[in-house]
Formats: sequence, C-alpha cells, structure tokens
Amino acid sequence: MKYFKTNGSVALVAALCAVLASACSDDSDDGGGGSGGTSAQGGTGGSDGSGATGGNQGIGGTGSPSGSGGSAVNSTSGGSGGSSGSGSGGDAGSGSGDDDSARIRVIHLSPDAPGVDVFVAGADDPAVEDLEFPDGTPYLEVPPATYTFDVAPAGTSADDAVLSIEDVALDEGRSYTAVAYDELDSISGLALVDDFDDLADGEIRVRAVHTAAGVGEVDIWNVTDPGNTSPLYQDLEFGAAGDALDIPAGAYTLGIDTNDDAMPDLTFELPELAAGTVVNVFAVADESEVFLVAQLPDGATVRIDPRAPTAYLRVLHLSPDAPAVDVFVNGGDDPAVAELAFPDGTEYLALPEGSYDIDVAAAGTSVDDAVLSVDNLTLAADTYYTAVALDELANLGALPLVDDYADLAAASIRVRAIHAAPEVGQVDLWNVPESGEPAPLWTDVDFGVAGAAIDLPAGAYTIGIDVDDDASPDLTFELPELAAGTFANVFAVNDEDGGVFLLAQLRDGSTVRIDPE
Repeated sequence: MKYFKTNGSVALVAALCAVLASACSDDSDDGGGGSGGTSAQGGTGGSDGSGATGGNQGIGGTGSPSGSGGSAVNSTSGGSGGSSGSGSGGDAGSGSGDDDSARIRVIHLSPDAPGVDVFVAGADDPAVEDLEFPDGTPYLEVPPATYTFDVAPAGTSADDAVLSIEDVALDEGRSYTAVAYDELDSISGLALVDDFDDLADGEIRVRAVHTAAGVGEVDIWNVTDPGNTSPLYQDLEFGAAGDALDIPAGAYTLGIDTNDDAMPDLTFELPELAAGTVVNVFAVADESEVFLVAQLPDGATVRIDPRAPTAYLRVLHLSPDAPAVDVFVNGGDDPAVAELAFPDGTEYLALPEGSYDIDVAAAGTSVDDAVLSVDNLTLAADTYYTAVALDELANLGALPLVDDYADLAAASIRVRAIHAAPEVGQVDLWNVPESGEPAPLWTDVDFGVAGAAIDLPAGAYTIGIDVDDDASPDLTFELPELAAGTFANVFAVNDEDGGVFLLAQLRDGSTVRIDPE
C-alpha cells in the first residue's frame, strides 16, 4: 500500500485568502508577520488580517549580523536580526477563524494530466500549486459564495486552463471536494459535498466515487466475509458518486464487479478506519491498472492496489465414522482447519490462486499422519470451491466442487444435490409439491456424484429420494425456506447408524441437518 503526502499547507489557505481578499474582510482578525528586509534592518510586521484566517509568520530579513528586526504593525512583532545575518519573521497572526465559512479541497485524479495549478475565479495567482496525480489538498476555508475553479498545467496561468469547474456554490458551514478526473483529452470536474454530521458513535462513513477512466458501469460489493457478501452500490456509472454509507468501524474488503455477474473482478483491502472517520473512496485507473484512492478527512490520500488474484476454499466433513480432523495446506506445520467434526463445514478461506496439496489427519496429529491427501488441487482466481471428505473411514475419499454464484436471478435460489450416502445406491431426487404431481429434479445420481445446479423460484421445497427407481419417493425431506439469492449445496448423507438425512450447506459455511419426515 502506497501513501501519498498532500501538497496543501497553511500557505494554500493564505494564498486563497489573498485571492479572495475583497470577500474576506473581517477587522477583528490579527495580521501575519511581515517579510524581513534585505538590508541591515529586518522587515516590518504584517498588518491586520483581512480574512477569517490569521496571517502566517513573516519571513526574516537578511540583514547584517547586527541588524535588528522591523517594528510591529498592529498586533505582530517584527523579528530581530540573527547572528548569521538572517532576521526571523514576525509571529503568525492569531485570527480565530470564521465559523460561517465554507471549506473546499481539491484532488487530482486525471492519470495522464501533468501537475496542475488551481485558480479561483480567474485570479492571477493559484490557490493550489503543482498538485500531482493522485494527490489532494487539505480543506481551504473560504467565504460562502459561488465560485469558478480553473485547472491549468503547473507553472502556467488561468488563461491556460484545461478544465473549468463553473458555478460551484459553496454554502456556509459545508465542506466540499472538487475532483478533476478522466484522461487529459476529456478531463472533467466533479463537485462533492462531504457530510460530517450525525455520524453515530462507533461508525465510519464511506462513499464510493467512480473515476476510473475506461471502466464502464460497476457494482461494488462488501466481500469482507466471502461467505456472506452483499452489494453496496449497484450500476454506478463513470463520473458518479454513490450515497454515503454509515457502517461499523473496522477494516473492509471491497469487490468491484465490472461485468454485472454478481462476482467481483477486482478485490481491495481497505485499511482499518477509526470510528468517526469520513472517507471518500475513488476508483481510479492509470495506464496499467485499476486501484482505489481513499481520501481521508485531513486531505491525505491512501492508494490501495488490488489484491492478488484470490480463490476461495471451504471444507466439509461427511465421513460418518471418521473422528474430528485437522486439514493442512501445502504441508504446513499448523492446520488451516482444526478439529472439524462430522458433519460440520467451514467458511471460505481466501487463498492466492494456484495449485495446492491438501492433507487431512485426525485432529491433534500432524500432516505426516494424514489419512487423506489431495495433490495438485488447482484453485482459479475469483472461484469458490467446496472440498468434501466423504465415505466411511476405510474408504475415505475427496470430492472437490465448484460453487457457481454467478448470474443468479434476483428472485431465485440455486440448489445442487450431491450424493454422499455410502450405504445408498443410485437415486433419483424429486420435487414433491403440496398439490400436483411430483417432478424429477435429478435422476440416476450415483454415490460421490454432484447433480447440476438448478435455479428455482425462492421458497420452501419438499425433496423426495427414490432409491429403487420406481418413480415413487421412498424418503421425503422438508427443505427450509431459502431467501432469494441463496445458493445451497444439499448433500444426502448417512449418519453413524446408517440412517439417511440431508445436509444443506449455505454460502456462509453453516449447515442445516434435515431429517426425513
């Protein structure tokens, strides 16, 4: 993660007040120190401040070793000549600030644009100088008014502006962010209102802004828990800002879906933010990649690069006579999963894409004591897997499954049946409605085989299992009502006594046992 310092400083505030001097008058404020003279005498102290913000400390003169500083004018004192010949400047003015002012800051998000200067209302001197991509400034306090901001290459003038953000109305007591974004030949401006009000204790406020040139409409997901993901923003267009969201303070993982398949294509780890933080999170693209820029309240920006391509793996213990187990990854000394008992499962583990060796050993033993090994299991990026240990201990085997969450309609659920009952032969599975004729869902499913996933309208279903191929269910099971958008693996399992039950595995890794009626 790369951190960027802001180019803004107190000098920016002073420069902006100088630009807006006619609108910044307030005789109650103290002036800044004057610049030091170039002769034996130091410079004169500054006059009263003309704006809401007190003046800055004056710059000392370069007088002779015996030169004394200039006298004060009004409230500040001139510096005295130093032994080195450089007099120190007058003290900074003590202006108390104007509570009725507006605040604005600037952020440069045009990847191929040079450093820029920002001018207010066509002024000769820039309020912000040499602002580089992707940096920002602190807030500048200005009187409430309607402004035009001109953005020009650094070192040029307002007449050379490549972007004008016009008619920006700044209201008293409000805070704003002015954004320059898109590539240089189509550079655009965006004015945002930063709302710091009414943020509850223990929460942070996050707003996503799409400024990634070349990236179309996106969805942004909270994927902090891979087993319980949720959309935060949907159909966010380039140049648009989403609503600010208040969420519990902490670290979050965000996923950006660029092709509307409900599966993030890029994943980003947001740093942990303290309670009370208000942050803008910009999606930005340069010539090589998409990244995020988090803009903090002080104007500092944090670059967040995408996480390395990640796969997701969970494990399920369906061997009825096997003890609790530990699961080891790539021969590690410590188990990735500890004390997993029948018929429990885990949540998804995030792993870099690649090839893995998985070993299963009795809980409390080592990888050298493995009773089941799966070598060279390939895990692809942005893909979800379930690894199932099944059959009785003497014949323990593994079944890897791909869990496909993509393109599930909003009002549907996705169900897949897996035959994991070793004492039961080939089966058919039926949908048994309250009224009407049963209908087959999966036919001729052998032990150790997964049927194809089926999308069904959300709701509760009764599943019948036909074990003798006579088109009449021998066992029926009431599946719990599943909410729209749910993906569930439904396993037919033998218990320790040979009885058959179903086990529904949900996305968060939790399991629900369903006994026959």
